[in-house]
Amino acid sequence: ADMTDGAQNSLFVGGLPGSCDDAELRATFSPYGELTELHILPNKSRTGQRCAFVTYTNSASAQAALAALHGQHMMTNSEEPISVSIKRSSGPHKGGQGYVPVSTPPPPAWGGYYG
Repeated sequence: ADMTDGAQNSLFVGGLPGSCDDAELRATFSPYGELTELHILPNKSRTGQRCAFVTYTNSASAQAALAALHGQHMMTNSEEPISVSIKRSSGPHKGGQGYVPVSTPPPPAWGGYYG
């Protein structure tokens, strides 16, 4: 296994119903390869849907899951299929994309008093 493509083995999953849990997510994605990480984000959107990150041991598994599930797989209690995409790398080794440090001025040493 070539581990240099670490950025390509993580998937971003959107459109999950609020009732979705780790067990259902794992059951959905584990047939395509060995999972190393599975993380449902706690915040729900206005529509009550949730997002998650799923990481495989290799990019081939991620690509297989992406091809099979994106726009096609329906989770329990869901009205529409989930969306699956390759998680963009936020590492500094990729030029021009992902994480851009924003320079913010340091806060003043003393906080202003309000009212």
